[in-house]
Amino acid sequence: MSSLFMNGMYILYAFQVSISSVFVLFCLRKSLVVSLLETKLPIHIHHERIESLCSLVAEHPLHIFFLKVILSKLLGSVVYISWFSLLMWLDISTLFGLGILLYEGFYEPIYARGDIYHLRGNSVAPEVLFCLNSLIQLINPFWSSPDIVVYPSITYATNEEIRDAREKVNSESPLHQMVMNIYTQHKHKPVSRPVLVHLHGDAWQSRFKDTLQPYEKMLVTEKNWVIVNVGYQLGPSVHFSDQLINVKCALRWIKQCIHIFGGNPNCIVLSGASTGGYLASMTSLTTNDPIYQPEFESQDTSVCGVISVNGIMDLERKPTYLVEHSKVMAQETEASLPQVPSLYSLMKNREKNTTLVPFLMIGSGRDTLVDTCEIRKFKMTYDKASETEKKASQCSVLTVPNAHHFAFRNWSPRSIQMSCIITHWCQHIVSERLAEHA
Repeated sequence: MSSLFMNGMYILYAFQVSISSVFVLFCLRKSLVVSLLETKLPIHIHHERIESLCSLVAEHPLHIFFLKVILSKLLGSVVYISWFSLLMWLDISTLFGLGILLYEGFYEPIYARGDIYHLRGNSVAPEVLFCLNSLIQLINPFWSSPDIVVYPSITYATNEEIRDAREKVNSESPLHQMVMNIYTQHKHKPVSRPVLVHLHGDAWQSRFKDTLQPYEKMLVTEKNWVIVNVGYQLGPSVHFSDQLINVKCALRWIKQCIHIFGGNPNCIVLSGASTGGYLASMTSLTTNDPIYQPEFESQDTSVCGVISVNGIMDLERKPTYLVEHSKVMAQETEASLPQVPSLYSLMKNREKNTTLVPFLMIGSGRDTLVDTCEIRKFKMTYDKASETEKKASQCSVLTVPNAHHFAFRNWSPRSIQMSCIITHWCQHIVSERLAEHA
């Protein structure tokens, strides 16, 4: 029994050391993950899971450090014997790697281009992390203020739209997907407040509206914004255009009814993460387009700004993007790929009387799902499309060199700093909109 117990301890220790060392290495070396994905090994099937775990390790190294220390204490001196010294040194190296990730999180050099640059002052410097609220957030990555009130699962579609959606997919799923959550402060002033509308990501086919991003929590608690998390129909049962129409339906409802919750229908900022960033960008670039507003063509669906966090901007950058998209969305063939909207063609061919709204594009340097070259290409196209307008380009780009794709999902040193910057940008955009309508 004693020998069996010892062997179990060896295996447990070896497992946790091996797994943690591999993912710390993945966090620090993006090229290693990319190289593995290019091999014939079936690793690409789990690409998103690998990136998600890398993001978890990179954003919460301190939590993992203490977990490893606790495991070592529980295992005691059993593992620190002669022929296990190799694993011990590997464990020490892993702890050192976690220290590097922790340092990077606190002192991330965020590169800003565009109008956002002048907003980066002392208020978004690393010292913001050492106030009481930030310390609570660092200890509990899922922390939310008790002052936040949620109004869950509000249906934004009409009865006829729900009925048509159910008949199209032959399912009851539209009843649960074509809904949204509204978040406000428990005690708010009776004034008209700006609104942030968020679209979730995850390949247009999973996740839901119930996750409140850190910058959303900061906007509602510190700046008294109204937050709306919109759900939409998921693939592969519907086409991308159906999801775009869903978002337009939600904006129609928000424009008409958000004043009930204290929101200002004329001050709406649209945000999206990952594939939600693409959907948010498409929604803005097809403002009031009757093709995507059936039966409500005359309704205003405009917004005053768009935030894309690690958004997929270029479906044509790699052939695999288009093939994967065609398989996910309604199981289409490559012959139907021209139906996939292009952000770049929309910007270039937009009507002369339409103006591009301000964009904030955020990219992560170690993201293996979305390359930062996509947001750079988007900004170049945006600048070229808007160069004949009176105002200078308002497409701002933030590059976070050491962040991963899901870096901003929960509280961490990096996500706190980014939330501060996003909050400043939103306040800046809204103040400009209010000044124009004063």
